[in-house]
Amino acid sequence: LLNAFSQLLASPLAERFGLVNVMVFTHLPANIFLILAPFMPTAGLALTMLALRSLFSSMDAPARASYVMAVVPEAERAAASSITNAPRGLAQSFSPAIAGWLLWRVNEWRFQRVLRLVGRRRRDATVRTDDD
Repeated sequence: LLNAFSQLLASPLAERFGLVNVMVFTHLPANIFLILAPFMPTAGLALTMLALRSLFSSMDAPARASYVMAVVPEAERAAASSITNAPRGLAQSFSPAIAGWLLWRVNEWRFQRVLRLVGRRRRDATVRTDDD
């Protein structure tokens, strides 16, 4: 919802401050909020920082698209649009796959560790009963 709201807010800001200024100066607060998030004393404040970052981080997309359409000749707009949007789309598509793989590996490691601990406890219990 914040991303959608930020994209709606980008148009009036671009009209007032200019396309390039909106692209540049919305990234600064977004990155500041991202930097501040791990230093927040509570989880609620950290989530607030991340929500504010989300609000500002997507604001450049409509401004960038408008700028590209204004600068590029009409015959080349489709190609220019795909070239400027493809890296963002690729990055967004690979991130969940990498995160899923990492979670799978970590959970697999934890599962194997639990199995080893359970196996040791059974072996230790067996050894103790045999010694009695």
